[in-house]
Amino acid sequence: MPIQDVHNENFIGGEWVPATSGASAEVIDPATGATIFSAPFSDAHDVDLAVTAAADAFMTWGRTTPLERATALFKLADAIE
Repeated sequence: MPIQDVHNENFIGGEWVPATSGASAEVIDPATGATIFSAPFSDAHDVDLAVTAAADAFMTWGRTTPLERATALFKLADAIE
C-alpha cells in the first residue's frame, strides 16, 4: 500500500520543492517488489539551496529566546505525535 500524505519533494525554505533535476528514486517493498514511494533524487544544487535556506533561517532562529525555541519544538513534537 502506498504511503499516504507524504511529499515526494524536498522541504527547503519552508516549502515543498521538487529536486532540481526532476529525478526520483523508487523505494521498493522487498516483500512484494512493488514500488511504495518515489523519493526525490537530490543533487549538489538541491543541497546548496537547503544549506542557504538553513543559514537564512538561523539568522531568525538564533535571535529567539529559549522559551520561544522550546515552544516551537513542543509544537513540532505535538504535530509529529
